[in-house]
Amino acid sequence: MDQHSHARDICLPEDLFVFDDAPESQQHQQRDRTGTLYYEEGSCFKSKKSEGIYENVQYKLLRLPSLQEMVDQWKTGINQAEDKLWLHFGAWIDEIVNRQMEITKSAIENAQSYLVMIMEDRLNQSQEEYQERLSRINDLDSIISNMAKDGLNLKDLQISEHKIK
Repeated sequence: MDQHSHARDICLPEDLFVFDDAPESQQHQQRDRTGTLYYEEGSCFKSKKSEGIYENVQYKLLRLPSLQEMVDQWKTGINQAEDKLWLHFGAWIDEIVNRQMEITKSAIENAQSYLVMIMEDRLNQSQEEYQERLSRINDLDSIISNMAKDGLNLKDLQISEHKIK
């Protein structure tokens, strides 16, 4: 499923609206001209002639109701289908909401994963920086300790030189 796809169009069932009766119809057959045949006649002085092609054609005559009758039929059909229509509309909205919830959930999970990755990287950097600083402090402490020892040794040396004189 494409994450950026829009919800599908609402599809209503064919039998949602039920209308009273089909219009009255009458069928009849009639011989009608269905085409023209063109030909030439004569050997020296040719003349162009045409002749109609006639065939039996099947016709269906529909008796449509008056405008008011059609309006009444539509009203009745729509009123009878209102509950079904709301059910289909609700299912369609539910599908859209569920699809959007899935997209949102996926986006949130991706954002959370990305943030956790960034935080872990930062934590690793912080631990490395801490270890590096701790190592420098230990080095400085060692230098200071050595300097203190050297200072004491130098002081002891000066005292002993002073006693010798």
